Amino acid sequence: MRSISTLVAVIGLFLTIAAAPSAAQTRSCRDNGELRSVTKARSGGFETVTFEFVGSGLPDKAEVRDARPPIQNYGGENLRMKGKAFKTVFFALVPWMCKVRESFGTSTSTIRDIRQTEQFEGHIEYAIGYSSKAKFVGTSTVRERRRTKFIVRFKR
Repeated sequence: MRSISTLVAVIGLFLTIAAAPSAAQTRSCRDNGELRSVTKARSGGFETVTFEFVGSGLPDKAEVRDARPPIQNYGGENLRMKGKAFKTVFFALVPWMCKVRESFGTSTSTIRDIRQTEQFEGHIEYAIGYSSKAKFVGTSTVRERRRTKFIVRFKR
């Protein structure tokens, strides 16, 4: 009986440790090259998704690609996303051990949905669902002293 209660206690401890988020995934992003935040905004005739990196440069690889449903996350699960057209934004060789802040609360008419699809071993990817292909304008990069912004722009 004593060995059964010990076994139950060990299993409970293991499940508690396995379910807890890692310390690395809960710390804020402050090291050079880390993706600090992703925000959705609107201004004038445009709507944007801004990826803000710590430091004065972008990762070695930053790509925006056309995508078609089903959009899948890293685990292979299909994501239900709003939108008629889709883009994925992919960054490689990114320090990835921190929690990326996301702010998608701004009301937008063109950008319908944003989801993180990957954050693992230096790869970070987000999918953006939007109202129509004609609305995509392009990307731009803004370099500041302590941060760099990669901006994906859509017509309103």
